[in-house]
Amino acid sequence: MTITKKPLIQRINNNADSLSPKQYQLAKFMLLNYRNMAFENASTLAKAAGVSESTVTRLAHTLGYSGSSDLQLAMKDLIKDHISSLERSSLAREDLEQNLFSKVFGIEKAIMDETLALLKPEIFEKAVNLLYNSSHILIVGTQPDSCAVEYALYLSIIRQKVKKIVNFNIEEYNDLKDIGKGSSALILSFPRYPERTQTIAKILKSKGVSLIGITDSHVSPIAALCDLLFTVPMKFITLVEPMSAVVALIHALIIGIYLKNPDQAKEEIKKYETLANFEKYYIHDDINIVDLI
Repeated sequence: MTITKKPLIQRINNNADSLSPKQYQLAKFMLLNYRNMAFENASTLAKAAGVSESTVTRLAHTLGYSGSSDLQLAMKDLIKDHISSLERSSLAREDLEQNLFSKVFGIEKAIMDETLALLKPEIFEKAVNLLYNSSHILIVGTQPDSCAVEYALYLSIIRQKVKKIVNFNIEEYNDLKDIGKGSSALILSFPRYPERTQTIAKILKSKGVSLIGITDSHVSPIAALCDLLFTVPMKFITLVEPMSAVVALIHALIIGIYLKNPDQAKEEIKKYETLANFEKYYIHDDINIVDLI
């Protein structure tokens, strides 16, 4: 039986509504732990997930597999797919001498084109609506991903009750503690996937917070936790993550939220401009941003 025609995650998504509670529990566990469980037998998988071995067999059949062995192979395929998705772009010596900037700009542009092709308008609109209607918003990204979090904080200029988590210190822990149902979180996680980000995502999920993920793949560790997911493929030259597409996606989300209620957003921007002028944030404080939008 060929099991690669439809990836496991797609089969689970397509059949989510028809799964029993125990099957759903198992499917979710597999997506969160496939790296560890792909090489275990059905009995070990069932015990780890807190279900019966027969549930493993029933889930396999529901998803279109002949049995639990094919289900295990599907988890192994997830690992293979994820490894192959982490592309590395070579940087030859001549690039250093001649067209280094062209190489870097070319990679960033290629990732932006791929990301745009992957974007689904209905998912984007759901994300905008979710963020707009949330009582509180957390923007989460630790270690290398924190730079994109700082950019996403422009959202705090056009709406209230937006906080960030980048270090998970005492202050940020209190922000996490006070958030619950009716709130949402925008979570960024890219290879090598900071453990701290994963921990925060699990805590937020347990508190009933709606999660919007921005990551590199549908088999990223945070993917199974997210209610909505955006994928931005990664191609590496060095340890530096190419972030142009991530920033563009965040920019689009902020503009989408702004357009939900431009008058209200402008009032929030005016408050920011008043503070900026009072604190003398900028050299040219005679430029009124509100007049430009």
